[in-house]
Amino acid sequence: MENKSQPALEQEPVRAQRVAPAGEGSQAGDSNALTRLLRKRLERYVSIMPVVLVGDDPDAVHDVRVWSRRLQQSLVALFPKPRSGKVRKLRRTLRRVRRALGQWRNCDVVLKLASKQQRRTRSREKKQAWGLVRDYLLQKRGDQVARARKKLRRQNLADLVGRIEKLMVQSGGQQETEALMARLCAGIEGAWTKWQSSLVQAVEARQRSDIHALRIASKTLRYRIELLHDLGDANTQPLLEWLKELQEALGIWHDRQVLYQAMAEAMARPEFLLRRPDVARKLLIEMEKDYLRQETAINEIFRLAAEHGGRKQMETWIAKTPHETAPPDRT
Repeated sequence: MENKSQPALEQEPVRAQRVAPAGEGSQAGDSNALTRLLRKRLERYVSIMPVVLVGDDPDAVHDVRVWSRRLQQSLVALFPKPRSGKVRKLRRTLRRVRRALGQWRNCDVVLKLASKQQRRTRSREKKQAWGLVRDYLLQKRGDQVARARKKLRRQNLADLVGRIEKLMVQSGGQQETEALMARLCAGIEGAWTKWQSSLVQAVEARQRSDIHALRIASKTLRYRIELLHDLGDANTQPLLEWLKELQEALGIWHDRQVLYQAMAEAMARPEFLLRRPDVARKLLIEMEKDYLRQETAINEIFRLAAEHGGRKQMETWIAKTPHETAPPDRT
């Protein structure tokens, strides 16, 4: 996954660390530190992109998407609303990159799942069925890779770097520490409020779209807290560990949904149904059995969201954190 776990550290209360005046030993919230973090994330993002353009490493595709989110989160923090057209354009560019790679990434994930299913079964018929799904996915992946690279080649990496560097010079790191920290914490509180609403809706409806919305809300909350952590607030480590565990459970659920979609697409082809109705029946049985098991996975997601100790730590952190009111921000 994109974030390596670290042991939680015992430190002073979050409030005391977060509002410490500049020059008294607190690194969290220093706008110069935020500029340095933005540059570090930019370097990481730019270093991975060429691998995606010319290579065939699924991890590189995943990493570009992760670091584009981290880079975007840093831009949002350093340049608050009202943002210039230049900053908004950079955000759109990063979102386009993620969208371009989305289907490629889905194909990589589902191919891995289909290959695992094929290896695990001893039935010759089932092996053949999963093999046909893999063949379909390999063809689809090739199309998605070509489409994604065509879009990505329109992105000028040197130009992206130049535009961000210019903005960093213009910012000059002149933002006051306390104001910056209050704004970052307000962003986290806004994401937390959205997350709570998404959880209530998902629990009540138990619909795929609502659970997906909870997944996105969890991801947003995690990336905002991660930014604060990377700026020196180690008190957020337990929160990140909880969100990482929750996001992994949501990610596994999401991957199974993408697998079902791929199986349906593979079977929906006329040549498949007409020539191999026996294989289609096998796949439908497999899908039904696995789909029933997803109820257990959903219950585990809701348990992690509501009963995990990290949830209580998150509530305590929010209660202790000074903040300013901030408008909602799409990141």
